Amino acid sequence: MTIVVGLIGKESIVLASDSQSTYGVAKLLNARKIGVVAFENGTALVAQAGAAYPASRAVQLFERKAKSLRVTDSESFIKAARDSVLEVKHCLIEGQGGAAFSEDRREQFFRCDYYFKLMVAYYLNDQPFIFTIDSYDCLPVHLKSDYVAMGCGDTLAYYLLSEIVELGMPFTNCMARAIYVVEKVKQNVEGCGGSTCVGVVHNVPDSDDDYTAKVRRSKGLTLPYSSARVLDQNRISDIARRLTDVDFKCRKDRNKQIIAMIQGVEADYQNEWDESPEEVQ
Repeated sequence: MTIVVGLIGKESIVLASDSQSTYGVAKLLNARKIGVVAFENGTALVAQAGAAYPASRAVQLFERKAKSLRVTDSESFIKAARDSVLEVKHCLIEGQGGAAFSEDRREQFFRCDYYFKLMVAYYLNDQPFIFTIDSYDCLPVHLKSDYVAMGCGDTLAYYLLSEIVELGMPFTNCMARAIYVVEKVKQNVEGCGGSTCVGVVHNVPDSDDDYTAKVRRSKGLTLPYSSARVLDQNRISDIARRLTDVDFKCRKDRNKQIIAMIQGVEADYQNEWDESPEEVQ
């Protein structure tokens, strides 16, 4: 059980997740669901949702393939992720008897028992990219908007994101809103919990004005460059607490306003309904 959200901002990509995983009857509240994948000419973020063991194995394979990969187009990076997911899927099929694995059992196995999904975020040629790929059909899906969600809490997350995401937000806005959404999902969706974790991808352009670009150029390193990192957990937890406190205070005032509005509407129509009860069936 997981919630992962991704936001594309003006100069960064932000991924945020919960940290709860379930292993049988045991509940783990400090699972790392967001990590950094290094390729020859940059770094990316990869997040996982669903069955923890196969998802973690797919990430390990992806990391291994990426080390020797020089990304010049999005297809090469996507292929490395897809090959990793397919390799795990084939191993799972072999473990269930290979060809003797019935179609009905395979449907249950990969849609429910061992279903997992990856989300990958990176920059390429100064352009942000996010794609997802799951273990059922193994088809990459490119993000077509400024936000995406996956996991058991994705329905609520999409609703919240649609309400608060704005086009071209700076990094701090993306980070705070991603944390807020994950915190709200954890409060309302069973199976999501633990600490909120955040990763960010920044683009280092091939520019004479960018300080980081100047440093990389002086060392003879590649530009432009996709630079990913996972943020300090203590700082993220502090931001999450502050957002939760503010949301609680605002919710009390908001609830009062909603109740007052409802009572006003009730009062407007009460006399009419009392006089014409036959219309209210």
